[in-house]
Amino acid sequence: MNARQANPGFSLGHATHYDWRMACELALAQVEPWFKQHQHLGGVDEQSNQDRRWIGWLYFTAAFASEAKSILEHVMERTGIRHWVGCCAESVLAGAAEYNDEAAMALMIGTLPSGSFEVFSGRRKATRPSAATTVPSASPTTAASASASASAAPTSTSASRSAAAAAADGKPQTRLLVHADPQLSDLSELLDELSLRHDEALCFGGVCSGLEGDLPQVADEVLFGGLSGLVLTQSAGIRSSFSQGCLAIGSRHQITVGERHLVRRIDDRPAMDVLLQELGISQDPKGLARGSSVLDAIPQQKLQGGLLVEIADPHRNNQHGYVRNLLGIDPSNGTIAIAGQAKAGWSLRFCTRDPQAARADLIASCTALRESIEEAGQKLLAVIYISCLARGQHLFGQAGLEGQWVQHYLQAPVMIGFQANGEIHQNQLHGYSAVTLAICD
Repeated sequence: MNARQANPGFSLGHATHYDWRMACELALAQVEPWFKQHQHLGGVDEQSNQDRRWIGWLYFTAAFASEAKSILEHVMERTGIRHWVGCCAESVLAGAAEYNDEAAMALMIGTLPSGSFEVFSGRRKATRPSAATTVPSASPTTAASASASASAAPTSTSASRSAAAAAADGKPQTRLLVHADPQLSDLSELLDELSLRHDEALCFGGVCSGLEGDLPQVADEVLFGGLSGLVLTQSAGIRSSFSQGCLAIGSRHQITVGERHLVRRIDDRPAMDVLLQELGISQDPKGLARGSSVLDAIPQQKLQGGLLVEIADPHRNNQHGYVRNLLGIDPSNGTIAIAGQAKAGWSLRFCTRDPQAARADLIASCTALRESIEEAGQKLLAVIYISCLARGQHLFGQAGLEGQWVQHYLQAPVMIGFQANGEIHQNQLHGYSAVTLAICD
């Protein structure tokens, strides 16, 4: 076991071969000295003359899923903090530490203005706290601990955008931090409904991961299924950014015939013909009549990260497209199958996963977010970072690199997060991406 003080208000530690109670004690031991110094913040802040409330985040891997209720009760009893949000995940983040293949938990505590947040879930309906006009401070700290064995598995990434566009999302406004159950079949519709109930505030967050069965969520209690999280008004000082990390292959096209997951025609041509053209494969009708011949002709050295498609709804032209896997090709009629809905009129671009493109896009989004915070004269206090399971160690080759880049380019003093089975950005479910929420003063 060891622990280190990273900087004021932030401590990290890890240990091996102990149970949930020991993991809790290690994590709490790291935050308690800071907590005792700042307990007075949970009342009236004399400088701003505002009431403040304590709030905690709790993420844990599947090894602790069955003990979630005991863990939450324990941290509530030890800290006296009543408001907690979080979920189970296959990998949890605490600062630059990325805990894979081991039992792990991460917690973060701090204060926010009393009217700036409200916990919600299927059993706990939020009452839409009114947005304040000022953006006062929050005071978080983070800790993490790990032990024993768990599991880790991949999913995917997404196509790049400019730093200026990343900064555009960053303005403080009401946002919803959402944790979602992976068994929801109508998640997009539920996110839109949730947004409408809160004056069209946008949803950000991720889908729980780590187990085949029911995954626990935390929303002042442990629960299963549905959505849960936080309503964060403008006075919470939340800014956001989004990163996608794919390398585009060719230009954008339009789906002219599509149904369900099948793309039949692109730009009024057989979809396979457009794909082969973008890959630089000369078409030999005899040689490409068999599916195996098509696959053999695809240049594997260019597509080591897999063959993906980015599809976008033209009616959401201010939002990112969805990146989905390309599942199959039918040479007999030129149809391609994708892991998503193929709708006529939507745009489509082929792409592949690429660590260099993902790193460059992540750095650009972090830099733009930091610049937006600095230009507003604010101070970054903490970051909630939600990344795809296919990123992290699976994409970049080493655990912790992604967290190091985020902390460095955001200059984040405190960071907590998890790797999700789908990332939520502006009410849309993405894959292969990363969502950043920054708490600012």
